[in-house]
Amino acid sequence: MARLISSASDNQKTQDVNLPKRNIVLIGSGSEAQKKVVEIKRDEILVSNSMVDLKNLISYGQKSHKNNLKINSIILLTNMGNDISAVTEIYNIALEINVLVTTIIVYKSGSMPINHHKSLTKIRSISNMVVITSDESYLEYMLDCML
Repeated sequence: MARLISSASDNQKTQDVNLPKRNIVLIGSGSEAQKKVVEIKRDEILVSNSMVDLKNLISYGQKSHKNNLKINSIILLTNMGNDISAVTEIYNIALEINVLVTTIIVYKSGSMPINHHKSLTKIRSISNMVVITSDESYLEYMLDCML
């Protein structure tokens, strides 16, 4: 049984070694987010650079139970105000394979309140969970807790 404590320190995190390996697809929307996603180097992370790439990863990973690439989660990283039109298919793809989509929005405070951004409504429509943070290291912390 997996047990994660809110602190990401290794001595407080316990995960049963008999659990199947988790695989998470990371997608960056916008140039800053794409750079951040590519920088993350972990065995369990599959980076998708496009919707075609995502479809190929999922097709390969979900068809074979013997390969170790079954997708468990999809995480979209973006910055508030980025154009997400290129990734709007994510939610439908995730529904097909029965996984959740988490969107992490890095929001650098500005003059416009976050709830007035038009892109927020669109992001909510393609996500099961939306996290809005000003902490650019949030993604790494989240992955530490998930893996």
